[in-house]
Amino acid sequence: MSNVDRQTAARPAVQATRLGERLRQLRVSAGLTQTDLAGERFSKEYVSQIERGKTRPTRETIEWLAQRLGVNADFLHNGVSTDERSRIETMLARAEAMSEAKQHEESLERIEDVKTAVLATGSPELEVRALAIEAWGRMSVGDVREAIDLLARARGLAEGPGFPASRRLSRSSIRRSSSQTSRSFRATCSARRSSTGAPAAAAASVITRRRVRTSNARSSSPKASRIGE
Repeated sequence: MSNVDRQTAARPAVQATRLGERLRQLRVSAGLTQTDLAGERFSKEYVSQIERGKTRPTRETIEWLAQRLGVNADFLHNGVSTDERSRIETMLARAEAMSEAKQHEESLERIEDVKTAVLATGSPELEVRALAIEAWGRMSVGDVREAIDLLARARGLAEGPGFPASRRLSRSSIRRSSSQTSRSFRATCSARRSSTGAPAAAAASVITRRRVRTSNARSSSPKASRIGE
């Protein structure tokens, strides 16, 4: 299992644990016991399982618990309020606009500014969007190897269980971007072969093998689609 696969597999458990920690802190701050919070809808044991990260509640359950605690449902879910998420999405939109205007260095600077905030949301969708913008910028300024690595991370997230089904088109977009970046890398290696010799050819071969392995892995996964729209 690759590092990307391991990180993707571990993500749901980490998110459940953090949600549980927030739930417990908010419950204690409100002066409620697990039985008080559960009310007549849930059992004390179910609330305990959520707090210990043993189960992941549905969105409907999160909204109900948030209402009981008097907090924003998005904050309970991922520690980020609706207003903060809107601010982050605005920054990503600006980075995308800069990239489309071929202001790649400015776009990369904007992504660096928002990267920590994106990770703090715990949202695979926002992280995929940020990775795709950064990958395109890196490729455009000549950092093709890094662009391929970023797209591999984005693809791992987009094909993971935490990615919204409504954003399926994002997945095919990632695959297209990855293929385009790999072709660009092989073309660069071919152009430099006379001066760099075997190392460049070997690097292109590595990229080709990576694409074959990814294609084989994808054949056993559900079909998916696009990024950051």
